[in-house]
Amino acid sequence: MNLLSNDYIEQPLYKFGLFYRFDKIGINVSRSQFLNQKLKVFFVLVLNVFHMIRCFIYLYNVKPNQYLPHYYCDIMQYFSENKVFMYFMSCLASNVSIIFIFTLNYSHKSLYKWYDIIVAINGLKSHESIHFRDKYVFEKFKQKVYLIYTYLKYCLYLLLMIVSIIGFLIIIVYFNDYNIMIYGIISVFLWQLYLVFVMIDIGYLIFYYLMVALYFKYRIIDYNNILYNNIKSKMLFKRQITINAIRDHNKLCLDIEMYNKFWRNIYFTYMYTIIPICSQLIHIFLFENPILISMFLYIFLISSCLSFMFLLNLLVSDINHYIMKTYKIMHIYCRSIAGLKMILITIMVFKIIINICLYLFLFNS
Repeated sequence: MNLLSNDYIEQPLYKFGLFYRFDKIGINVSRSQFLNQKLKVFFVLVLNVFHMIRCFIYLYNVKPNQYLPHYYCDIMQYFSENKVFMYFMSCLASNVSIIFIFTLNYSHKSLYKWYDIIVAINGLKSHESIHFRDKYVFEKFKQKVYLIYTYLKYCLYLLLMIVSIIGFLIIIVYFNDYNIMIYGIISVFLWQLYLVFVMIDIGYLIFYYLMVALYFKYRIIDYNNILYNNIKSKMLFKRQITINAIRDHNKLCLDIEMYNKFWRNIYFTYMYTIIPICSQLIHIFLFENPILISMFLYIFLISSCLSFMFLLNLLVSDINHYIMKTYKIMHIYCRSIAGLKMILITIMVFKIIINICLYLFLFNS
């Protein structure tokens, strides 16, 4: 399997230096592949640390209403009048990227079952391997995952294009002398490198969280359909069918608990980082006077962050909605079984009464 193939949705994990622990997910790779991927992850970590150190240096030397010298190679100071906000947000994003990489690579091996979802989506395993009974429901889940993946990919391309245009215009306006233009080119290059290996990493990891949330939504739908069909076709009268339904429900609850142990850390870090970043971006957009072209960047970032927050909470509410449906169907299921038991007991009582009457009749005769 080519790990960097665009046909597989795990490609961002390897391409952008998010993950190298192939032993955790049971993939056999050559030593050179392993070392190359490990170096890429190490490079991203070093890049994050380097960027945070740069931001701390800028914060220490920045002065109100003054630009830093060109040799600092800082492009962020031209995005907003209040440069402290920009440095703070950038440090926060780098910190989140480091937390995500450590969580992704150094969690317990038992918490990587979510990778089986990717394997099934890629077609390397059947839908039954991730506990889908209905292939139609699995295909709907697969289509939604690819839709979000495509949408995110084009959003990130758009982000890079907007930042490239802003960088080009900043070089023209603020680095228009041949003697200082090299500093502008270095500034734009470092900023692009930061976006590719930090912001894109954060975006794709949120995609994998959405994938897991979608997985449980459609898995619960699949389970509810099975329960409903069992009730409709009177299959619940079979003992083994009832045992399987209870076992599947327990398995579903245990899987939710296991997946939550891994992804709750990602969710907590993301939500409690994106909220202050969004508030600062809104403040810059409404109450400051950024350059006109950078306003498009702020609008794009604010709308993207808010849309992903909305989508995350929408999926969680959908899971809660379908779980409540499961409870109602299970209630009907249990009532049907209880009613069946009462019918069987009544039949047994009538049989006993009839046998007693026949015995007395024969005895009296």
